[in-house]
Amino acid sequence: MSAARLLKEAGVSDVVVFEARAVPGGKALSVIADGALHELGTCYSTLAHGLTNRWMKALGIAQVCLGRQMFDGAPFVDYLRAGAGAPLPIELVRYLLAWRRHMALAGRGIDTQRFREECAQPIGDWLAERKLSRMRRFMLRALTVLGYGFLDELPACQALRWATPSLIASGLFDEIRMPAGGWQSFWMRLAEGLNVRLNEPVVEVVREGPGGVLTTPYARCRFEQLLVTIPLDDFARLTPFSPAEQAIASAISWGRYVTTLVRVAGWFTNYETDAWSRAVEPGAASGSLLAARRPPPGLRSGQAAGQAGELYVCGQYSGTDDFDLSRILRADIAARGGRVQEILQQRVWRYMPHYSAEAIRAGLLGEMRRVQGELQTWYSGASFSHEAVSNITRLNERLVPQIFGALERHAPRWPID
Repeated sequence: MSAARLLKEAGVSDVVVFEARAVPGGKALSVIADGALHELGTCYSTLAHGLTNRWMKALGIAQVCLGRQMFDGAPFVDYLRAGAGAPLPIELVRYLLAWRRHMALAGRGIDTQRFREECAQPIGDWLAERKLSRMRRFMLRALTVLGYGFLDELPACQALRWATPSLIASGLFDEIRMPAGGWQSFWMRLAEGLNVRLNEPVVEVVREGPGGVLTTPYARCRFEQLLVTIPLDDFARLTPFSPAEQAIASAISWGRYVTTLVRVAGWFTNYETDAWSRAVEPGAASGSLLAARRPPPGLRSGQAAGQAGELYVCGQYSGTDDFDLSRILRADIAARGGRVQEILQQRVWRYMPHYSAEAIRAGLLGEMRRVQGELQTWYSGASFSHEAVSNITRLNERLVPQIFGALERHAPRWPID
């Protein structure tokens, strides 16, 4: 959606978005219950969300502060300051210098073996080498709680894409927000004026010569350039892959993140979010309750009459299908002082692609840059960026001028069928 809007703003008129679902917005899932808005998918907006923040402002969409963030029942900043390590301001400076160096090398396309090793290193080890114990605590909240993986498994190159200075400032200064109408509503507003074909999954793609043909259950459409945002293994079922595309797809594995809307009695009500350290440390039991969130005051209109409990969105990891996530959720909430009255909705997401460390050491990141534009195909979305909206839109801002240039080189254009 963001790429389509950027292409339109750049002057490209014949852009079509094929959306398999009935609504646009990818992993957005906004639910209204008890007179309040609950985000079971995309939820936060930070200072790093520059493009979507600009669009929300232009559309007149207000944003609401998330509210107080706690960790083990205490303010999150207290958790950061606890334990051994240099004072938090010193660690922040050291982290930002190391982050800036890493991203500068990545931005220049540096592909030495030494840099590959750094990119492949688990983010927990990367932080430990730099004696950043307090920043490790920050990453537990910024990465693991949000579904991006445990610190002993997520490669540094992926973690550092997300943990930008803007994100850190958002967390430290309570600048984490949510769109007042929900992310689902935002994407629907952004789709106005665009050619978005809902409920129209792509079933085949033929890439031949300058352009190709895309087939859905309802039409065959000729295209000049194709932007792919679905997972690569899903795209592989639609079209023959080049060796490079196959190698990249083989290097990516997906996690499973579960969000549940649940009614709980006797739980926390004097702050908005809580997370628990024992569930986010590497080695935690699969399915453990990571965090829970109430709607901030600006997104709720009050408890419905006759309801004894309040609604919370809870997050868990699910590695397999062979255990009862709801049972674990009930037990963990009880251990934290609450009593589950009702589970209203649960969603298991295929979430956060992880790059194989071996593939990174073998040159995966360089290959992902080189494959852009081959066979008139471009790649965005979580596979080539990160699950966060801010990261995907930044990638699209870089890709759109290249796609526009490719369209200009292949003019005149074919009409869309």
